[in-house]
Amino acid sequence: MEKVLNQKEIDTLLYGYEKELIKKRVEHCIVFDKFGNRVAAKQGTKEEIDIRDISDLMFRQRVYTHNHPKAGSSFSLDDVLVFETHELTEMRACDKLYWYSVRRTKNSSRITKAKFLKEYDKQTRILLPKYQKRFDSGEDEELLKHDWLSEAMKRTFSTYGFIYRRNKW
Repeated sequence: MEKVLNQKEIDTLLYGYEKELIKKRVEHCIVFDKFGNRVAAKQGTKEEIDIRDISDLMFRQRVYTHNHPKAGSSFSLDDVLVFETHELTEMRACDKLYWYSVRRTKNSSRITKAKFLKEYDKQTRILLPKYQKRFDSGEDEELLKHDWLSEAMKRTFSTYGFIYRRNKW
């Protein structure tokens, strides 16, 4: 019988795959089961991956990782919808600067596009003064925008009981 991987083992396994994914010029995704087996993979374009031809059964309670060729972007709204619609255990994204993860917990609640957008908008507005001060003090605008939106994403997911992580390579 295969052993179910814990979070540290998943992170270790995916680290190698994601280090390779960040070198790609177009988006790629890989889906893993709870034992660490690769069950699906697909190549997309610079902007997206069309996953409609991958069976829903390949996603449910699985870990989905993909690259963002454009550095500095956490999860897109489409990513959030894939995560929720397909009931993934964890969704990950990686770019040249960071890797990101959102994971379900036993306290996670279902989210809709409208609920997510409303909470995300609220969090970006709450955080704006903090990041405006940093911008006014001379910090790099692009890095600040990335930090600001990532913190808003973390707060939004946390509102619904999910664990969001962003880590530098």
